[in-house]
Formats: sequence, structure tokens, C-alpha cells
Amino acid sequence: FAALNDNGTLINLSVYGSVNAGQYTGGIVGRSFGKLINLNNYVSVTQSGANGSGGVAGGTTSKSLTDGCVNYGKVENITGNNKTGGITGLGEGVLRNCINFGEVIGNQFVAGIVGESLVAQSLVENCVNYGDVYTLGNNQTASDYPFYSESQKIGGISGYVKNLEGVDFVVANTDAQALALNPATR
Repeated sequence: FAALNDNGTLINLSVYGSVNAGQYTGGIVGRSFGKLINLNNYVSVTQSGANGSGGVAGGTTSKSLTDGCVNYGKVENITGNNKTGGITGLGEGVLRNCINFGEVIGNQFVAGIVGESLVAQSLVENCVNYGDVYTLGNNQTASDYPFYSESQKIGGISGYVKNLEGVDFVVANTDAQALALNPATR
């Protein structure tokens, strides 16, 4: 699917194959404004352009919900310093109960769950990454940054988080321990 509108829902779907596209490249949907629930991606995703690439969605918006989705496919962004994630490249809104098993490779803003989030109200909850995560430019791996590294733009969970003052972006691991990624806790 190229895009899912804000009234749309994809539920209980598995997708196989490969996709190679320019921007907002996802194994299941390019850009989601709606709900992605219990989706399984086995698609190999290659992006060669701007914006996000992800196993499930290239990008999600601030009003979107991504819940119970699993990525098994390789996600690779081969150009630029773009957002690359095992679940979504540009992740806004709510992402919860998602798992990535796929290898994730990109230049910058690279992570097992969400490559980059620019909205402070975003929430990543009970998500886990088992896939290898690499950056091409500086040969970094997410094993050194299990959650997030602002300076390296890579992480097991998130590659980059932009915080708006007074509101925290929260990452909660499977042990239900919350890590608030704000200037005081970095």
C-alpha cells in the first residue's frame, strides 16, 4: 500500500516479497495516518531516496497507531542520512507491542524499532529489537546503544528523538521500565 488514510485500518495481515522505492518505503505501507494492527512483514525493503524506510511502514504520523506488528525482513536505506527502522523509519504517534527480527542498515537515524521521531507526544511502548542494526557512514552498531544515542543517531529502539520542551518521549522496554529521553536523562 502506498498510504493508509486516518480512517484506515490494516489488521491481521502478512506480506512477503521485496520492495525498492524512493521515499516513505515500507514493507506493508509507505505512509500510515491510520491503524496498523497485528501485521507481519517478511518483505525485504530497500530505499534509495528521502524520508523513511521501515519493515512495516516507511512513516507513521502523530495520530497513527502501530500495535502488535512484527518485522522479519531486512530494511536497508542505501543513500542519504535518512530515517531507517525495523518497524518504521519516521515514527510518530503510538508504537507498542512491536518486535523487529530483521537486519536494519542505514546512514543515520537508524534503529531496530523507529529510525527517527520528531513529535514529542510519540510513544514507543513494550517494543523489542532482536535484529542487527548498523550505520553505513561510521560503522556503528546498536549493540553499544540499546535504546538511543543522540550523538551517533543509532539505537536498538530509536535512532533519533526530538523533544519539545516540557514533554518527554518515552521508551519502555519489555521489563516495563520506562526511560524518559529528555536532556536531564541523556
